[in-house]
Amino acid sequence: MNKEYRILFVCGNGVATSTAAAMRCQEYLGEKDFVIHVEECKVDAVEGMAMTFKPDVIIPTTILPLDICPEIKRFPGMPFMTGINLAKAGDELIEYLNTI
Repeated sequence: MNKEYRILFVCGNGVATSTAAAMRCQEYLGEKDFVIHVEECKVDAVEGMAMTFKPDVIIPTTILPLDICPEIKRFPGMPFMTGINLAKAGDELIEYLNTI
């Protein structure tokens, strides 16, 4: 059975951009046989969500201050939101997930 990874997507309002990025990420990782569970939130909810959801990775589609959950690895959300450089970003994410 494949390990399930937890990814927290963050956007300004916790709705549109994080949803688009999460869907594209799930599709890309799913094609590579990765099982992921995603949650979405806005910036001001990240710390609380991180405590309850316990994500392996945070993928913001907006500016997320570096002092918010610095212990959790981050990956840029724009490739997952726009599709530009998606393969590169997806492969970097996969490389990291394979180490945890």
